[in-house]
Amino acid sequence: MREASNIDALQEGGTFRNTLWKRIQAVVTPMLAHLVAISDRDQNLDLLLDKNCGTSLKKLWLHIFGDDKLLQIPPLSQDSNSESRTILVQNYITPKMRIGCCLPFSWRIRDYLEDMWVHALQHESQTPLQFDDFFWSTPVGLFIVKEDQDTQIEFYHRYLQDFVSLTMNVTCEEEMQLLKGALNCCVNELKIKLEATDRPISLSWIHSAYHEFKNRLQNLSRMMCIEPQVTRDLLRNPNSKDGPEMILDVYAAFACVEHLEPMALNTDNQRQTWLRQVHKLQVPIELVCCEDSVRFYGERSQTIVAEDAWNRIFCLSLFVEHMLVGIEELGNQLLPVVLEHSQKLWQILERNTNMKTKEAFETVIVLLKSCKDGAVECIFRFGLPRCSVCIGDPQDPICLPCQHIYCLHCIRQWLVPGRCTVLTACSQLTMTFMSKINIHAQFRRRCNAFFVDLVSSMCFKDNSPPSSKVIQDLLSFLMLESNPVPMAGVLSAQRQRKFVTKEFSPFDESLDKSPVVRSVVLKLLMKYSFDTIKKYLKHHLSVVEESNFLDSTEKTELYSLYINCFEDSMFEKLSLVDESDFLADLSVDSQSLNSATVDCLQLVARVRLDLNMAAGLLIKGTTAETQEFQAVGAFLESVKAFCTLSKNNWYRVYLIRKIGNQHGVEHVQNLLKVQQMSWLFPEEILQKGEEAQMDLFLVCGPDYQTIRNAVAKVVMDGTVEGLDETCEICRCVNQSRAVFLLLALYREVTTWYRERSASLHPKPEQINLWMGYIQNSKVLTSPELRAFAQALVTNQLGPLSLRPTLSGTQCVLIELTVHLAAVLLCGNQGILGPLKQLALAPASMQAAFLPSMPEDMVAVVQQAMGGLRWYVCPNGHPCAIGECGQPMERSRCVDCHVLIGGENHKPEPGFQVTQLQGDRTQTGHILGHPGRRNTPDMLDTKSLSPVSFTVVRMVTHMAMLFGVCKNAKIISNMIKPQVPDPGEFLLAHLEEDQKHLIKSLGKGADDAISSAHLIINSLLHPSQQQTSGYDNLLSTSKSRNNWETEMSTLIAPLLKNLDRQLKEVNTFIRSDDRISASPIMKVLFGDPRLFLGSLPENSLVHCSAIWSCREKVSLVGLTHILEQNDGKDALPVLWRFLHREAEYRLVKFLPDILTLQKNLVKKFQNVGKVCDTIAAFLQSQQSVHLKSWYEQHIKIFLTTWNTLRVFLATNGEIKLPLEFCDQDFDLRCDFRVLLPSRRGPGLCSTALVSYLIALHNDLVYSVDKLNGEETSYKVSPADLTDLHVIRYELDRDLMPLVLSNTQYSIEKGQETLHEFDLPKIQHQIVSRFLLGKPLITLTGIPTLINRHERNYEIILKDVKDKIKQVTLQNLTQCAVSTELDSYSEVCDALATVEIVLGFLAMTGGDPCMQLSIYLEEVLKMAKQTPPHILKALGMCSLKHCAALWQLLGSLKSQGLLKLKRAADWFLLQNSADSFLLEMHEFLVLVLNKPIATDTFKPQWGLKDTLVSYMERKDMDVPPDVEELFPEEICLSHYVEAWKFCVGFKQERTLRL
Repeated sequence: MREASNIDALQEGGTFRNTLWKRIQAVVTPMLAHLVAISDRDQNLDLLLDKNCGTSLKKLWLHIFGDDKLLQIPPLSQDSNSESRTILVQNYITPKMRIGCCLPFSWRIRDYLEDMWVHALQHESQTPLQFDDFFWSTPVGLFIVKEDQDTQIEFYHRYLQDFVSLTMNVTCEEEMQLLKGALNCCVNELKIKLEATDRPISLSWIHSAYHEFKNRLQNLSRMMCIEPQVTRDLLRNPNSKDGPEMILDVYAAFACVEHLEPMALNTDNQRQTWLRQVHKLQVPIELVCCEDSVRFYGERSQTIVAEDAWNRIFCLSLFVEHMLVGIEELGNQLLPVVLEHSQKLWQILERNTNMKTKEAFETVIVLLKSCKDGAVECIFRFGLPRCSVCIGDPQDPICLPCQHIYCLHCIRQWLVPGRCTVLTACSQLTMTFMSKINIHAQFRRRCNAFFVDLVSSMCFKDNSPPSSKVIQDLLSFLMLESNPVPMAGVLSAQRQRKFVTKEFSPFDESLDKSPVVRSVVLKLLMKYSFDTIKKYLKHHLSVVEESNFLDSTEKTELYSLYINCFEDSMFEKLSLVDESDFLADLSVDSQSLNSATVDCLQLVARVRLDLNMAAGLLIKGTTAETQEFQAVGAFLESVKAFCTLSKNNWYRVYLIRKIGNQHGVEHVQNLLKVQQMSWLFPEEILQKGEEAQMDLFLVCGPDYQTIRNAVAKVVMDGTVEGLDETCEICRCVNQSRAVFLLLALYREVTTWYRERSASLHPKPEQINLWMGYIQNSKVLTSPELRAFAQALVTNQLGPLSLRPTLSGTQCVLIELTVHLAAVLLCGNQGILGPLKQLALAPASMQAAFLPSMPEDMVAVVQQAMGGLRWYVCPNGHPCAIGECGQPMERSRCVDCHVLIGGENHKPEPGFQVTQLQGDRTQTGHILGHPGRRNTPDMLDTKSLSPVSFTVVRMVTHMAMLFGVCKNAKIISNMIKPQVPDPGEFLLAHLEEDQKHLIKSLGKGADDAISSAHLIINSLLHPSQQQTSGYDNLLSTSKSRNNWETEMSTLIAPLLKNLDRQLKEVNTFIRSDDRISASPIMKVLFGDPRLFLGSLPENSLVHCSAIWSCREKVSLVGLTHILEQNDGKDALPVLWRFLHREAEYRLVKFLPDILTLQKNLVKKFQNVGKVCDTIAAFLQSQQSVHLKSWYEQHIKIFLTTWNTLRVFLATNGEIKLPLEFCDQDFDLRCDFRVLLPSRRGPGLCSTALVSYLIALHNDLVYSVDKLNGEETSYKVSPADLTDLHVIRYELDRDLMPLVLSNTQYSIEKGQETLHEFDLPKIQHQIVSRFLLGKPLITLTGIPTLINRHERNYEIILKDVKDKIKQVTLQNLTQCAVSTELDSYSEVCDALATVEIVLGFLAMTGGDPCMQLSIYLEEVLKMAKQTPPHILKALGMCSLKHCAALWQLLGSLKSQGLLKLKRAADWFLLQNSADSFLLEMHEFLVLVLNKPIATDTFKPQWGLKDTLVSYMERKDMDVPPDVEELFPEEICLSHYVEAWKFCVGFKQERTLRL
């Protein structure tokens, strides 16, 4: 009664009785609709009407419907808007089949049994047999058990079909039959395996079998999707429906292989097409054929698996890819030769495809050599000319009078000096001959590429190495027994046969000028267990040692190569517990490490890895009293005991070196002062006492050292005489002198304030001495320089002030900041301009876009493309049209490849105009808490190299930190959100910058800091740069980006030569008199044997080279190397992968997040009230196992969101309100963020899934572009499984892959070199993680449809797609308006039209059918609709519904205004009635959205906005609007203008 007597309801209802009846309807109707929505999911109600359904099935329907434990119907909340609610009827069976469920409430049965399965997983002892027993005690099981066997079998097969429809992507009836048969076979095989064939068939076995065979079933589905012909082949198979074991996927793989047999490869187009098909099917076929899969197959599947047939196809594809594709570019004469050998290869592989055997391998190698010989005959008429010295292709070839051809370098080396007159008679070779040599070299490279790929892909695949004879052949391909050309002056008796090394190749060419030992075969062998390959390693080591390639002094490098290979193979295979036991055993028997055998080298590698772990744990440690804490403690105790009992101080030396490499020399020196760490240092070091600090300012060179020593002399002598003179003697420019003097003051005066004892701080008289000098200094000429020098002397530097509590890392960063401050004070503007403003005048930078801050990438793209009209494809991806802005041709979306564009200004369905998003890039410092710096959004380098970007961010933070000294409040205002202590905040960010710089460079801590000092020093005198692209205030994001690019360009040359410069400055720093005698420095960088008496003597294993630290391999360091090798164009997939790897690794969580979303949507669809927080939702779960499941999946969601949230705010396609992205989510946050929806907090969940899908598709498109193909394999989020997404673990999968492709080589007289095989890394990343992955569509993302959301923009679009709409004539408009003369009648008519629109959007209809007839005959609403409303609506047809909705909505709004209830909208309208209707629609559909102001700015012109809206609808704009509508009215004036116009119109009507 209270609701019915509401004034608004009375006005709309007209009478109290009508209003009361409406209220009752509003309460009861949603309840009934809610009940129907649950009962009719997947056309479930149809089963009650189906004549083919028996009584038992209908009884089951009613049984489930009446059991509140099985079918829980959540209560509906009541409110005043019940009559406008939309109750969503969910359907879980794929709509492609257009079928309903076969078993009642199958969706609920599946969820119920899946919950039981989750419970079973938490009790590992439970088996499918116990799961089956438990099923028979459930309400469904208790009902089914009472039925006869035939009925139980019927229920089983009905549920089998529903289960397949609910869990897999089924597109046609044929696929349904095959997948049903496959799953049924899985059930049979599982029952046989568990010896349960006597058990009755039940629904539980379907779940158990699916989880057991899930990957095989999904792989079968993938093969049928990629190769549709397979479906027809399998249907003819008699085992497709029933059988004792799962065999259909094996048959499918066999059918795919048969379809891949090449028909013709004569043209390059035919080869490319065939290769693309092979690549598409490679992953699913290999998944069927690999050893890891086959060992779990049934007996029959193992018998017929098509491994040999696939090996034949794959081997031929390698030959075609490397040898045949593009062969015409080298010469048409080579085509017949290669084609002939490809046919021979196909015939050879028919006999044997196992490349692990000697017979097959040698046959292919013979064929490869034959192919190359045939090519040589085609290229060279008289055979291949070789240099007789190096037995390779002649380099800078010359022809001697005897017509022999030599390399110029070789012949000069072999001829005796003084007898080279023969060279004067040499003739230069023609360009044609040189071209032939080049063609031959390219062809040989093709052959070698095929050979290497064959060896790595086929000889070393699966879990067993090739035969011993194949391994011996491979080792022999690294060296050649050579009979050299006689050297002039050497007697023949002195000549002897010798071995020479060559590249890994079956051809006896391209020998090394000096011997090189390579690790390529060792790395391949070390995929397998040590015991399996030990004999081959021993053989290789003995051959190399006996070949005399290396001197006895160089054999240490050989052993180091082996140790490095062993370390790479053991990466992430060690556990703390096992290693504690290993070290304990080795402490007793340390003599086993003293011999240079393969066993010993493997143990040394393991010890080094253990010491690496110990170095990290000694610094990092753990504080939690957990099992991990106990394991760490036990491991460190075992390390301590090992170092102590072994009586070999090389282990301590290695630990010290590792800690120094990771954390710097000063950190090691600080550990020397810690009593508990005394065991780490040899006795000789402990006796030395205090250590001098290393001065990294020495990177500035000898002039700085001279001035520093002069300042130190002043401190010692107490007089400043001669200091200026010493500065003048230095040859550097005045600016450098001032910088060096400031740095010397910091080093020799300020650093004493760090001491704990105040007696060691500078005395007042010393301070006064320095103050007087600074005032009169000829070097420090400006007031700013003198003020800074005085602050250094007095330690009044704000956050840069030194104090005893500072850590070593903080002091190092303060040193860097002081260095930059000195450069900024002494340097000119130019590139330093923005940094100078930020540090010295931060008030002018309050609105600046600070360097290295994240930006809105969507806005960047839109701005870069200029004034275009923007559209979105049906999947929401943006694209643009130039010129007139209207589509004139069709194309494909670059993101999802759907059809876009149109013809003659008519867009394709779903191709819609969208408004430009505003630039969401923020000013100021927006990185947030330093703890978030490892999230992907913080790691985005904005197209700069990681090192350059990190340096830019680092100098920005240092400039801000320097600015805090005098302008703390101003700098604090620039930090968003503000922090209480900006100095501490920026110092914490600098610590993160240092970590990122170490990773980016792949260097140790000291080398990284030295690199930063080198870069800062170079900024003092930068090369001449153009500065027109930015202003010093960085007032725009474009200006900021230009400055970042210029900075990157400036430091790029230094980074290219960084290794050489570091080597030079490190030598200079370590030769400094203050530290050169330091024992720590000798241990870290020298030869400890010179002063440590406890080291073993004359050992090839225990020496400084073996116990030195390797540079740590990291992905960021690999990215830096890729950039130095210009890999962006050469290796595009690897480039993209490494730059966004931190984001890509999160894609693996997509299936889990989607599963969470699906379950939440099922649970809360059509439910009004939800929990307040995530914690409250978890607490509400009564089932322990279900609560655990939700906790696990919600943790994944929160972790992924917190990692990506800032990146989503700036780069995501879905525009999120900033308040959602400002902070991390936890269990206390709003529960609605988990519920995927189109607005509100749930938009976060939708945006996260959309972004992860975009990341996945981004890599898939990159692979397609690389392979020159287009992926047709697509899946919906509803069908997504782990098998579909990019999935890998960083430490378990990716890093071992990188390390396995890190090759080592020793060249005589040189150190061990390591290099990354970048093309192979890209190839393996593609083949292992990316190849065969489908595109994921955006349609099918779980979405919670709010019952209050009737989005008429979408409804009207759907209606117009199904029924062509036309406008109402003015006469009809007037007639309808006259017929509905009261406000309540208008409301009733509008409500009726909205019901009609809802049905038409789903079903469509006859455009010419009268609306009244549709209501009476189709919707059966004649009794519910008043006659006069039927009469009014009868004036219109279904094609007028959209226009009628416009009219009635406008009449309702005008009625509200007349009743003094002004609408809360935005806009204004002209006197033209048709224009008023359009404006009202625009308000309701567009401007009524909560985020409307983000798209439509209040300052935009009203006329332009509305005219643009009408043009997008292909409507003509009334001429009076174009001519008379005021230009100056903005959208912000809407309310007042709309009131005036409608009021004016109503008054005018009354006057008339």
